[in-house]
Amino acid sequence: GFPNFFSIFTKHRNPMADAPAWFTRGVGGTADQQQHHGQTATIEQEEADMLRREEALLAREIDARVPNYPAWRPIVFHSIEIEVEPEHQALVRRTLFLFWMTAISHVCNLIIITMSLAGAVAGTTSADWFLAIAFTLVGIPAAWRFWYRGIYRSASSTTTSNAASPPPSTTRSMNLCLRVSWSSFVFHFSIHLALCIWMASSFPEVGGMAAGFFKMVEAIRDGSGFSYFIAAACALAATTWVVNLAVSIDVLRQAVRKLRAK
Repeated sequence: GFPNFFSIFTKHRNPMADAPAWFTRGVGGTADQQQHHGQTATIEQEEADMLRREEALLAREIDARVPNYPAWRPIVFHSIEIEVEPEHQALVRRTLFLFWMTAISHVCNLIIITMSLAGAVAGTTSADWFLAIAFTLVGIPAAWRFWYRGIYRSASSTTTSNAASPPPSTTRSMNLCLRVSWSSFVFHFSIHLALCIWMASSFPEVGGMAAGFFKMVEAIRDGSGFSYFIAAACALAATTWVVNLAVSIDVLRQAVRKLRAK
């Protein structure tokens, strides 16, 4: 009986151990439970926000992979508003306008040369007609591939620079790639300017495949009614190439300015 008697003096007991549950509930349980519930709600809200952002990003990536250009037969994804930086969108839109203007000018040139050959006007030969076909079939895809897609990708590739605190080596590599991309566009677009001059002038002996100013003069010299119609068509075609040249010079000037800023 002695060990049990002295144990009441030597055993440390929690005075609240035998307290009823209703008594301890008001001591500290409510604050702990509220803090736990608050932390749980915060975590659940953050997880819901993260899931919502992931779903939005996934939906955007899925939409970006859907071809949407050209509108009548989608082949590639093309969206200046989504993929091109805001400071470059005006320049890219003007370049797209130049591409369509160039494509229409090539088609009109082929039609005029075909009518000129059919009417035996301005000394047009079958070789000129075949060259006009070749310029049309090669010139339009080349314009899209080399200078329009070039500036489109150069303007949209700047989005990679928005990464948070990229390493210095990565930044230098990105700047070098951008400079090469813009330089490639400037080079190919300079060839386009030379083509505009060539098509607008249609130099004698070597420019018979172009419906330009010299072709217009030759058609007027023929003196027939149909030749005057061909001359008017050549004047209109040459004017479109001159307008194309003027707008292209301004686009090239802006591109060179952006290249120097890289």
